Amino acid sequence: MVKEWPVRSPASNYKTEGPNQQVQNRLTFEQITELVADYQDGSTILDLVETFGIHRTTVLRHLKYKQIPRRRSRMNQIEIEKAVRLYTLGQSCESIAFELRVGASTIRRALKKAGVELRNRVSS
Repeated sequence: MVKEWPVRSPASNYKTEGPNQQVQNRLTFEQITELVADYQDGSTILDLVETFGIHRTTVLRHLKYKQIPRRRSRMNQIEIEKAVRLYTLGQSCESIAFELRVGASTIRRALKKAGVELRNRVSS
């Protein structure tokens, strides 16, 4: 008796449960155009990640492909002073970055520029 292979749909070739589930959201040309326009209108990378449901590096790749220069820091003086205050109260750069919606490296750079001596990073 010859045993036949079970018929499988293409979707069944992908893992749909568990910790390594990966969902790929491919943007249409119109969505990429909207992403670029939103960024140029002041949206942050994190805003775009949430809006379009894609990874941060994917947002950056689309901007680079469209030759859109990146904004390096949106922190104004009030935000820098807040970051300094929170850091001196013991908060981490990562938690401050999350609160101010910028990258942790932006916080570290702003703190250094403000003359704050940075604590050693704690690895977990």
